[in-house]
Amino acid sequence: MCYQMIVKKLKSLADILSSGNEDEELYISEKSRRKWRANKGLYSKQAHLFDFIHLVNRWEVIVGKMLSQNTIPIKIKRSVLYVLTKHSVFSHELSLMSPLIIQKIEENFPYFKGQIKKINYSSGNYSSEEFNALKNERENSQNKPKEKEAPHPFDPKFRARKSQVQKMFEDVEDEQVRELLIKITLDN
Repeated sequence: MCYQMIVKKLKSLADILSSGNEDEELYISEKSRRKWRANKGLYSKQAHLFDFIHLVNRWEVIVGKMLSQNTIPIKIKRSVLYVLTKHSVFSHELSLMSPLIIQKIEENFPYFKGQIKKINYSSGNYSSEEFNALKNERENSQNKPKEKEAPHPFDPKFRARKSQVQKMFEDVEDEQVRELLIKITLDN
């Protein structure tokens, strides 16, 4: 293939349709295209992509119960952790504790060691009720009992249980009734 044809094929449909992307994407090979994409944007394949989510979930361990009820980490950008607080009093309180908070984050999440240099606090325009409603909504969604999931059909325990139930109802002559009884028994 000639070089001009390769360059034409290098841009994908997503590149053409995306607007606002000022970076020029020219690749020599598919491997270099995948590498460039993996290190870019929301869909990057970084090893510790979900550490920030765990940081938000364990925020109470890091700052304590009272402060965690009134603050929430928003993002980490350019070595700065941004934290939203309910009131400026909490911002001031946390600003005094910043070195200790960074130390606790690094202890709990080794990936963030050296990644967070500073913490910025901003108080949101939330009333106390709105802020607590958001917090309670998040906590309730985490504390909901999980619905009973159907077992996987290839699970050895499920297969053993299914064979026991089939033996229980093998004397039933009507095939539809037998299948219905087996299904009801397995669901319970």
